[in-house]
Amino acid sequence: MAWLLEALLLLAPLLAYVAWWRLTGRQAELRPSARLVGLLAAGIGCAMIGALLYGFSRGIDRTERYQPAQLRDGEVTPGRGVARP
Repeated sequence: MAWLLEALLLLAPLLAYVAWWRLTGRQAELRPSARLVGLLAAGIGCAMIGALLYGFSRGIDRTERYQPAQLRDGEVTPGRGVARP
């Protein structure tokens, strides 16, 4: 069921564009304003920068190896980087 939510989130921008296009009747004078397009581009840029910063901040050092999460005595220990032997 989670894959359906992921697919809908992935297709949401396309579906919104198709709905807008159908509702405007494909009229040339009803294009989005330059301000709206600029704000959209700025929002996408901020999201990409945030994703990159988050990804780089969560990485492990090259001298470490990844130890996956484990289940011991009913408790989950999260995955982490441990020093190489």
